[in-house]
Amino acid sequence: MKPWLALVFASLALSFAASGQELAVANVNDAGVGSLRWAIDQANANVSPNGAHIYFLDSVYEHGATVALQTPLPAITASNVYVDGGYREYTIDGHLAGTTDGLVITGDNVAVNNLKIANFRGDGVVIRGDNAYLEWVVSSGNHNGIRIEGSRAQIFGTSVLSNADTGIWITRQSRYNQIGRGGRYSCQECGPQPPGPDDILGNGGTGLWIEGAENSVDSATIGVQIKRDGFGEVIDSKPSPNGGVGIFISGAHNTVLNSVISNNGSAGVFLGAPAFFEDNSGACNGGPFVVVPMIGAPRVTITYARSDPTVLAASGNLQGQPNTQYEIVLGRAGLPCPAVWEPALGKLFVTTDANGFAPWKAKISHLPVANVFAIATRRALSSGPETSPSSDSVAAFVSGDNRVDLEAQTFAPASAVNSEEIEIDTVLTNNGPSAISGFEVNIPRTPGTSFVSASTTSGNCWLGGLQFCEIDLLGAGESATIRERVKVTVFTGRLLHVATASFFDGEQLIDPNPSNNTATAVIQVVAPPPPPPPPAPPSARYRPARH
Repeated sequence: MKPWLALVFASLALSFAASGQELAVANVNDAGVGSLRWAIDQANANVSPNGAHIYFLDSVYEHGATVALQTPLPAITASNVYVDGGYREYTIDGHLAGTTDGLVITGDNVAVNNLKIANFRGDGVVIRGDNAYLEWVVSSGNHNGIRIEGSRAQIFGTSVLSNADTGIWITRQSRYNQIGRGGRYSCQECGPQPPGPDDILGNGGTGLWIEGAENSVDSATIGVQIKRDGFGEVIDSKPSPNGGVGIFISGAHNTVLNSVISNNGSAGVFLGAPAFFEDNSGACNGGPFVVVPMIGAPRVTITYARSDPTVLAASGNLQGQPNTQYEIVLGRAGLPCPAVWEPALGKLFVTTDANGFAPWKAKISHLPVANVFAIATRRALSSGPETSPSSDSVAAFVSGDNRVDLEAQTFAPASAVNSEEIEIDTVLTNNGPSAISGFEVNIPRTPGTSFVSASTTSGNCWLGGLQFCEIDLLGAGESATIRERVKVTVFTGRLLHVATASFFDGEQLIDPNPSNNTATAVIQVVAPPPPPPPPAPPSARYRPARH
């Protein structure tokens, strides 16, 4: 067990067993004093309001780490019980226990840490109570790996693998369970981190079957085994497919986030009910990535895709509910097998018209990709989430041309006077032939002026201090405008306002016409016009008469 996790479970032990029972497992016998069976019986029979702490003595490991059951274990019927495998991974083996389930939990608020449940002809772990907490639990070689019939279970850092049928089965009556804590990567400099993705691998049937409602899956790995270093970088991956669908959802309002669903024998995900599905990736499944058979489910298509050196452009259509906002997520199709998680290429929001139709276009800063697919989701709280099937993948046209002709132009008044505030516009145009994800514009402080303000139609400017702007993505033929307002501080001479566009450092692009990258505006400072003459004295004929 990780050192940080020892602290977590130590706090659980204190909360569950303060003034309660401390039950030490002192051997790996099937029965008798000091056995796991004895400890569960004691916890069930002597119910304390503060629960019980069942833990394995370190000395047990010296005599073997497997509890080889001859008969079924009793269910944990008491509440507030903490079963602690400690720093070792002890195995509860059921291959001699008959046709039975393994670890059965019917009490509420039961936590299990660092145990392996293996080789039961029934299901490895069965949760019938509420608020169960499983962490660093392995369920392997059973019929189903974990069956959840209670609600609000939390399953973190588990491995559910090589079971005969389903990996994790959330039954129809079970709600509000969470599989995976999230937080995909660890950080070597940050110290110990929460466990990584929950692994659901190599099961004979469905990886994760969700019949219940309002459950969530976050950062699970389904069908591919991924090994990462301390910085979260993938150092090895290998397929470990589930025999059927990676995730099968038939309950309402479930959520799947940040998960890898790859290499499974059938479709990656089958949504038999509306669900929220976001920031997941996968490939190499035996069927489509996301299947939604429901009539009336949204459908998204891609009709065009172009992949320039630093920009992906795509367009298509969406058919969904009328007058509804959807989020369209673009992903890279054709990932190498076995696929690992990678972020979405980009996202955009569209709103359908009265007929439920919306054309869409997207330009995204991204490295070139050969094939693209899309998924649309609706987040509306009133009517519940909704996800489309994944679109057919479309080959992105890749020109291979890395030329981007940046042109700068400046526009300013021809003349100005001291203390006058003037506006100077710099227009940046991408003359193509390729799009560009962004570039810099250097605008040194104009001698003889003081800065007042600046704005840009694309990106950000720091003209009051650093004197440069960063312009966001520009397609071929598109322009952006920088407007700077300055105050003239000299009385005579010329003001030279210079702007130069250039690629970001390290950009592998070529400007075929660098001569138009710099533009200069010349402003002549002139003497202010003479003040108007004083009004003439009134004419004599208008003078008042004297009496």
